[in-house]
Amino acid sequence: MWRETALHALTLARGEMTAWLARRQLSAERDARVRTTLLTEILEHGNAISESIEEQAVSAGWQLFGWHIGVHLTFAEPAPRSTLAVETLLADLAKPPLTLGTVVERADGWSAWTTSRDEPGPDHARTLARVLETRLRHLNSRQPGLTCAAGVGAPQRDVAGIATTLSQARQAASIAAAEGAPVAVRALQDLGASRLLLGWYTSGAFHDYARQLLEPLLDEPETELLKTLEAYLDRACSAMHTARALGVHRNTVSLRISKIETLLGATLSRSDTRLTLQLALRVLRAGVPQDSGQ
Repeated sequence: MWRETALHALTLARGEMTAWLARRQLSAERDARVRTTLLTEILEHGNAISESIEEQAVSAGWQLFGWHIGVHLTFAEPAPRSTLAVETLLADLAKPPLTLGTVVERADGWSAWTTSRDEPGPDHARTLARVLETRLRHLNSRQPGLTCAAGVGAPQRDVAGIATTLSQARQAASIAAAEGAPVAVRALQDLGASRLLLGWYTSGAFHDYARQLLEPLLDEPETELLKTLEAYLDRACSAMHTARALGVHRNTVSLRISKIETLLGATLSRSDTRLTLQLALRVLRAGVPQDSGQ
């Protein structure tokens, strides 16, 4: 009797719960659009924003003046399917000591920034990146299969600085995503020579070329060939280290590399070929490039 009563109560509550979730989702999407529009205005006009935009930003709890450090996050497939789901996942990221402001949805991910009155020290961005990575690893442990990449910009001042540090954070996030790790966080100041390769990662033309170059392996039923090539190049073309990473015999790696060279019509003994293939693999790993504008 109690079971039947409980089932009946759940049936009655289901409709109300579904309607409540739908209202929350619509509200989250509406608020997300407002925040995105507001951030676009700030990024486009910098220190010349109108008084009404400044008032809206203040009402939203955003800090426009001081020293800002931008953060940009991306999620690879399987990504959260709704704005409400993403906001729920990211709720813990903005808590101290990270003290991020509101996370704003953008075309290629989510952006936020932390603000301080005084200029941050030289290691502040690195510390923020480490805290962010710890939080994202915790998020990844609760959501198996979720792949997260994030970038942290350099300290910049006042309203115009928000655009600069968020742009830097997006650059760092693009390079982090190209690493292909379940969780990858990079700070701009630690990118070094990787920044020189950013143009390749974000170029639509090279993305198309990369797919064309690797097409024989993408269409190949034996998908382990692409994984083998990537592992082989990442391990300085060592068959022994590649075999250990993939859990196969060294001879298997050698046979696969020979087949890869045949399919691609290229030899991996040439350094320029290895570099081109490694860049192509990273570009495809990073995904379809987005508009490089604000």
